[in-house]
Amino acid sequence: VLDEPTTGLDDASKAQVMAALDRLTEDKTTFFVTHEVALSATRADLVLWVEDGRVAEGGPPEMLIAANGRYARALREARESGKGGRTHALAG
Repeated sequence: VLDEPTTGLDDASKAQVMAALDRLTEDKTTFFVTHEVALSATRADLVLWVEDGRVAEGGPPEMLIAANGRYARALREARESGKGGRTHALAG
C-alpha cells in the first residue's frame, strides 16, 4: 500500500519516485492512494473513486472516463488546471 507517495514532490522528483515504484511493483499487486487524479489515470489498472468514505465509482480509468462521471469530471478539471488535481482516488 502506497499512501500519497508523490505528495509535495516537484516534477523531477515525482518522475524518479514513479520510475523506482514501477521497478519495485512490477508483477505485484499494489494499492496506490492519491489525491492526484491525473496520476491515477496514467498509472492504474483499476480506480476506485471514494467520496464520503464510500466507493462512488470503480473500474479501469478508460471505462470511468467514458462513463463521464465524477472521476472523468475531476480528471478534466485536473488536466485543465495543470495541477494534477486535489481529489480522492484509490488506484490499484
